[in-house]
Amino acid sequence: LSGPEEALRAWKNGGIPVQLLRELFAHHDTFEVLYFLAGYAETPSKILEELGEKTQSVLILSQLADHPRTPKPLLQQLAKHEDPEVRKAVARSKWISPQSALILSDDDDASVRAALAENHAITPRIQAKLSNDDVPFVRAALLKLPHLDVEIQKALCDDMDVTVQTKALLNPRLDPSCLLECADSDESLSQ
Repeated sequence: LSGPEEALRAWKNGGIPVQLLRELFAHHDTFEVLYFLAGYAETPSKILEELGEKTQSVLILSQLADHPRTPKPLLQQLAKHEDPEVRKAVARSKWISPQSALILSDDDDASVRAALAENHAITPRIQAKLSNDDVPFVRAALLKLPHLDVEIQKALCDDMDVTVQTKALLNPRLDPSCLLECADSDESLSQ
């Protein structure tokens, strides 16, 4: 096929025998083949694990971060990777483990924490931790979640940063109890 993306589209429903995948990994270590294996839904976890140890390519590691069969220990390693793009890929992954999310919630790069805050798979514990982040746009990123905890919504409606507070109050998914509290407050912005 014309490239790894085209091959991933053509084989998205599976059908490649596992033995052929093993042979590809063992005998063809070109970027295109490794990228395909990292993104192919039926690649065995053992190959993904070995691939994570074998490559330093940010693109391949980012593919591994969002693969449903990537072993949890490898995800935790990728959450500590030196490149922020790899850490962002883990932060955006719908397969993120609570341990990896906890690691990324303390990341030095605010854009990584913001990507984590937008992830639908994070637990209420991680949501609560990110709602106390020092950087306003990380806190505001939580407002993109469809099922944000009501207590966190209330905290963001009363945020010290006016932009976060405004975004929270204008959020269409805001819990009605938050709106009632804001209407009853003495602050003109909330009203």
